[in-house]
Amino acid sequence: NPKTLLHTDAVQGLGTFSARALGADFVTVSAHKIGGPKGVGALYIGPRVRNPRPLLAGGGQERGLRSGTEATAQIAGFARAAELRLENRARDRAHLEALHAVALEKLLAIPDMVCVGAGTAPHILSVSLAGWPAGNIVNDLGSQGICVSAGSACHQGKPSHVVAALKLPKRVAAGVIRLSFGPGTTEADIDACAQALRRHRDTRMPML
Repeated sequence: NPKTLLHTDAVQGLGTFSARALGADFVTVSAHKIGGPKGVGALYIGPRVRNPRPLLAGGGQERGLRSGTEATAQIAGFARAAELRLENRARDRAHLEALHAVALEKLLAIPDMVCVGAGTAPHILSVSLAGWPAGNIVNDLGSQGICVSAGSACHQGKPSHVVAALKLPKRVAAGVIRLSFGPGTTEADIDACAQALRRHRDTRMPML
């Protein structure tokens, strides 16, 4: 139906697209994904949307779309983070692409480690230590100060529907973890993660 309005959660891609070119009628983004403060985001409303109604009625702030006192400091921080991301976009992308390649090489050198998916985004990598449960990996590495994820942040504690949709072999699906890189990530961070994953594989028993 051409009259249907489309919303896109684009927090992972902020800084890599034009909201108008994306074609969605609503686009949500969040500051913390680009190094800004947590707790502040933005909503793009496209030209097809007529008279959007607020969820919270009241003082009429934000042109009547969202009542309540604006978080001025957070908004200013979001704006500055966006400026810095645009200024350094080419440099940051080259850095992330290099880290992605290094991480892939080091991780796939670990026995039983496989790459999941064929995505080209330079800031994220999904792999599986086939046979070793992802939850155990997350806990083990977390105790060493290394943060990895077994699924998306918005579905924490639940099986990933994305992994399920890939229809991976059971051993591979059980060990899927996600690594994210940022401009501040270093090759030393990648080395520490690879070493911790290798130790986990060598000292823990596979479950499947």
